[in-house]
Amino acid sequence: MKILLYGTLLSSLLWSETTICYKKNLPSNNIYPNISLDGSLCKGQSLNTLKSYGWVLQDFKTIKNKLGIFNHIYILNKKENNIKVNKQILFDPTIKKYILNNSTKNSATIDGIKIQLGVSGIVIHHYNNDNNIILNNAIVTKSNDNSSVITFNNNVILKQDAIPTTKLMPQDGDIFIANYLYNSSLLIVPNLKAKQIIQDIYPKQNFINEDFFATILKMDKTPIPTKKEIQKFCLENQIGTIFFVIENKLYIVDAISFKIVYTQKLQYIDNSTSVPFFTKIKDIKKGFWDIFNKNKIDDYNSYYRTLIFDNKNNTQKSILKTMKELWPW
Repeated sequence: MKILLYGTLLSSLLWSETTICYKKNLPSNNIYPNISLDGSLCKGQSLNTLKSYGWVLQDFKTIKNKLGIFNHIYILNKKENNIKVNKQILFDPTIKKYILNNSTKNSATIDGIKIQLGVSGIVIHHYNNDNNIILNNAIVTKSNDNSSVITFNNNVILKQDAIPTTKLMPQDGDIFIANYLYNSSLLIVPNLKAKQIIQDIYPKQNFINEDFFATILKMDKTPIPTKKEIQKFCLENQIGTIFFVIENKLYIVDAISFKIVYTQKLQYIDNSTSVPFFTKIKDIKKGFWDIFNKNKIDDYNSYYRTLIFDNKNNTQKSILKTMKELWPW
């Protein structure tokens, strides 16, 4: 058995990246595609999950002990061409720079490039002394194979009183920096497994701890986070994207436009959901004055699907809560 195992491993190393996963004390010698495996690269993931990342099951062995239970050994390979394909389909948060043309008071054109609708960024003006100043932020509102149109808006990305302001308007030759702050993200997922999957896929992404957002919701007595509250948290914490996991699918949403800029299918087995999302902060309850709204999300998947596909602001605030915010109690 050992000679065969080592021979298989040696031959596989010659043509691809290889890892070994294992699982002890299983009742049969059948393959279990959905159980958590052990091993340096497996990290508790199942065989099906590993396959979704490009790993291929090269060999499978079982060892039966004296008690009649089985230890499983899985040898998986990832060919070089599989690695390249996997990298191409992943979300790319790196900033992109484009030159403005046909600038008006409200918009400008990016020639020769098709940019994903909903992508936001900042417009900067370059001075001769190598200094730059942020003029505005903008959102891609039209796009085709020949050009893209960005629309300026009045949202403030950096809430810093020390940063100088200007009345200068964007003009031709200024730079649109797309994907601004995209590498900083809020993660809204239904369970721990979904969180681990996303972190494994995007190890370099800076995910702000979701407990911070949950703490804000608890302090504000808001058990159901709205689009407005999510955007406010992202703005104040310089977060560019929100990663929503809904029914085994990842939706990456621009924090400024609240438009979906990327989707990705996920393969993992865990249908459990936590509300308002997976967090260690518990007992987020509404205020006593909020007598009209619900105390929690009824259905995680349904709520967030509606939230990101609905263009309305979805404030979910009662009249009494609005009065509480406006009146000096």
